[in-house]
Amino acid sequence: MHDAVLTVLLADPRISTGIVTARRDDDGLQRVSVDRSRVTAAASPYHGGVAGDLVALGLLKASDARALAGVARTVDAVTPPPPHGGSGSGRQHPPTRVLYPTAAAPEPAVAVLVAGLVASGAAVSSVSLRGLFFQRVASQEQVVAALRTMAAVDEDKALLDATVKEQDGFFTTFFVSPYSRYIARWSARRGLTPNQVTAASMLLGIIAAGAFAVGSRPGLIVGAVLLQLAFTTDCVDGQLARYTRQFSAVGAWLDSVFDRAKEYLVYAGLAAGAVRAGDEGGVWLLAAAALALQTVRHTVDFAFAEARPVPADPAAAGGMRRSDAAAPPGRPGPAAHIGRLGVRASVYFEHRPAMKWLKRIVVLPIGERFALISLTAAVAGPRTTFTALLVWGALAMTYTATGRILRALVA
Repeated sequence: MHDAVLTVLLADPRISTGIVTARRDDDGLQRVSVDRSRVTAAASPYHGGVAGDLVALGLLKASDARALAGVARTVDAVTPPPPHGGSGSGRQHPPTRVLYPTAAAPEPAVAVLVAGLVASGAAVSSVSLRGLFFQRVASQEQVVAALRTMAAVDEDKALLDATVKEQDGFFTTFFVSPYSRYIARWSARRGLTPNQVTAASMLLGIIAAGAFAVGSRPGLIVGAVLLQLAFTTDCVDGQLARYTRQFSAVGAWLDSVFDRAKEYLVYAGLAAGAVRAGDEGGVWLLAAAALALQTVRHTVDFAFAEARPVPADPAAAGGMRRSDAAAPPGRPGPAAHIGRLGVRASVYFEHRPAMKWLKRIVVLPIGERFALISLTAAVAGPRTTFTALLVWGALAMTYTATGRILRALVA
């Protein structure tokens, strides 16, 4: 395998527990479902099958040793020998001459531990293999074939492509990432660090806010252009970190804080510019309302990411099926039925390209938000910008809250 596969999994401080996944049609590998880089379900002989389109490759990073030990004890305590051929078992059929017995084990323990961690409510991150190479081998013949295949892969191109997030927003994916990745590689070759690029993005955001504060039409246009440059630079810092594998907790914190700071400074600059241009009819109130709405959305997003319920019963936490036959589940109520319909509709639309991108646009992520600010400010003015942010932001918050409520009804 390419070294970068392990480097990303082990070096990123945001990943305390994680696995490497890939899109492969291989029934011998563990099936998993992933939502926004977090594993939401994982198959094993004891946990049942999963209708996910990703497979886990058998690599697990687990920083929480206590949680891992708890799942391992549950596996040992409540499960009989696994049924052969179970869904997602990862069963392999090794050749006669086996070099690495653990690679040919019929029921890899990693698959069961991953499924147990996910079922317990632990936050298990997914690192996508993308175009990098990984293959489990169990014989000399497989080693030779794997090395030949890996040598044919352009690792630098694969790394460059992997710098772009798979689940990014529409605007970022189609209007920024096609060229920002090359700026990231250019920055890497000149020795720039992700934190330096983050600082440059913040500086451009400050200058953009200053241009907006001038209040004239040229000032609004210059501010709009500078804001897009600031956003592009903001994308480059993350891509540079992934390309060079320079991850740090401080860098992630700076990126998050500076994103918020740039946006709120731009709100202030737009309001100040509007007043200077003669618009004193409550534009500061509109700016404050837009800022408050976005702050609430961020707070709710962070709170939801942390508030994942953890089953209290050890057997339930492991997600195991006891061999002595547990009681059959009760009939779901109408609320759970509504929730399932909503989740199924969401999954259905996620596999329809047009609807998938519409879903990503409607939540108004930062790329769409900055594009909306730049376009409306340059064409119409600050008042229109704040009105658009409030209307679209309220719609996005309602849509997101509805989806989370439906998912909670199923849990």
